[in-house]
Amino acid sequence: MPQEDVTPPAGELPELSAVERTILSLRRGIELGVYAPGQRLIEPDLTGELNVSRSSLRETFGRLSAEGIVDIVPNRGAVVRRFSKDDVRNIQQIRSVLEPLAASLAARRIDVYGNRARFQDVADAWLGELPPIHDIDESTRENRRFHRTIVEISGNDQLVTIIERLNMPLFAAQFRQRFTLEMRTKSAVEHREIALAICAALL
Repeated sequence: MPQEDVTPPAGELPELSAVERTILSLRRGIELGVYAPGQRLIEPDLTGELNVSRSSLRETFGRLSAEGIVDIVPNRGAVVRRFSKDDVRNIQQIRSVLEPLAASLAARRIDVYGNRARFQDVADAWLGELPPIHDIDESTRENRRFHRTIVEISGNDQLVTIIERLNMPLFAAQFRQRFTLEMRTKSAVEHREIALAICAALL
């Protein structure tokens, strides 16, 4: 099976440095499952695949390690972090507190700065009839877009930063593996309820 290209298209991100482009590439690769939890990230392979220098790659590893996406292991180098069941449960507990806060703040600001139109654009997918969701990749993308928009229109920049860290690509990829069809269908119903409440400024 050919490996999926995780390098951003040429010219798409001209303002980013080599390190920043490499960080985005590795994050996307982890999210897509190209780099699996526990996999060693081999420098000679990645410098060729991502067209980046060894020094830039090592800086990338350092920054991803600080974000908790990779671990730097003695005599092995950078390894994609593997979350334990406890890690997943703890992160979900934190999100269960912060995301309702973001939704409440978003509802208060729904009629300023064009927020209603912006939110309606992402909420439409959840406000109609909700058939069972079979495409987990598509539902994951829509879910992330939905929650990201809520957090962004909340107006709290610190909340944006914290929740984005909790929604890091590695965690999203590992959580997605545990997300059954029944869970996705239940989630879709909950998303519709959230969208209706925000649009009605009820939270």
